[in-house]
Amino acid sequence: MSARLLGALLTVTLVLVPASNAHAQRERHARTELRTDVFVARRPTVHLGVGVAIPVTTYMRVAGIAAGGAVSTDGTSEPAARGELLARFVLDPLGERRWGLYGAAGVGAFWDNEIAWRGRLLLSAGIEGRLQGAWTPALEVGLGEGLRIGVVMRRRAGLVR
Repeated sequence: MSARLLGALLTVTLVLVPASNAHAQRERHARTELRTDVFVARRPTVHLGVGVAIPVTTYMRVAGIAAGGAVSTDGTSEPAARGELLARFVLDPLGERRWGLYGAAGVGAFWDNEIAWRGRLLLSAGIEGRLQGAWTPALEVGLGEGLRIGVVMRRRAGLVR
């Protein structure tokens, strides 16, 4: 499964690099993000993660996320990890309102000792606050490997919110 995942990530990278170069000419830049996600499920999980989002249109961003943390199994904690590829549709890409809504859909690969690697479809909705220095805070709620609640800090780059 890891060879397939690596091949998929390589393919996505090869597709996104030309798109990111074309949009960079229009003063659009990749944005990094730091995040904490809590999964409320049969086996509760907490992940800390990092991601990169590339604007592909004014309203759409494609994001890759890598995260790791712990899953609770019968009162003990074990390591857990995930990788995700998401498409985000942002309703207020220029930050003209106090709060900006967005929705996301994508795929993820989740790992832990009990179940090993498994794929999931992901769906979430979020709200971004106003820029605070170089960072924009966001709160997300979604589905994929259980109910997910995420707190995100996105670093502003260029003119894209």
